Amino acid sequence: MFMNGTISNADIANHFSQRYVAANAAACPVCGHSDIEADPHNHSPDHKHIHHFCECHGCGSTWTEVFVVESVTGLNVKWTSADQTEALRQGWGIFATDDGMEEIQRHDEAEVFDCDNAARHHVLYSGVALCRKAVAYLQLN
Repeated sequence: MFMNGTISNADIANHFSQRYVAANAAACPVCGHSDIEADPHNHSPDHKHIHHFCECHGCGSTWTEVFVVESVTGLNVKWTSADQTEALRQGWGIFATDDGMEEIQRHDEAEVFDCDNAARHHVLYSGVALCRKAVAYLQLN
């Protein structure tokens, strides 16, 4: 407790945390000094947060920055020959159409699917990692 129990340690920590965020993480939350150093980032076990251990060279205070992973940008999905080989083994693949587009079709020689629509349905709804990759590749390319 602090100040006769009117402010808790959590309240104090929250105050300094808000001060640090308001300063765009450019200054120590305790002394305001800009000579701070952060270790390389570490992912939390659930991979939803990134942590940096920070130290102020002005006053010696230490803290941990926590970043919440909200999105990704610049995603580029590559469909490799190994991906295509495995898809063909499963009875489908990504093939070029007459108009130069690419789409999911059945692999006729595998005789797994009755038609292209059945192969597309499988890829769209199976949840298998390779199928999810194929959908992402076609949507992003």
